[in-house]
Amino acid sequence: MQFDHLAVFTDSESEADKFYKDLLGLEKKYTFRAPAVLMKKIFNLDKDFQVIRYGRNNFDIEVFIDPDKKASDGTIRHVGIKVDDRDRLFTNAEAMGYSVIKAQKTDGISYYLFIKDGFGNMYELK
Repeated sequence: MQFDHLAVFTDSESEADKFYKDLLGLEKKYTFRAPAVLMKKIFNLDKDFQVIRYGRNNFDIEVFIDPDKKASDGTIRHVGIKVDDRDRLFTNAEAMGYSVIKAQKTDGISYYLFIKDGFGNMYELK
């Protein structure tokens, strides 16, 4: 297993750049839009989000931009982990009674897999 990323909120791209790029020295890797339908299925948030991925070496962070600060109650906070067989781990977690989420990506082919531990901490399987 290997760490892939963690996810947090901030209120603007300029604030994200200032903190993650200018202060922490992370590279701005890419940005993407997380559509409302996907956000609703995974995090129960019914709106689109701009997401910026910053990183360096073995540390990446996904920053969700929430200008009105209405969604930033922790609902998207999660840790991404790389595993050898994510489908098997997902199936095992489900069989053990853990909460699991499988959400179709917008490409219509691939999907996201999330599991929650007994306390509600969320892990994205990569």
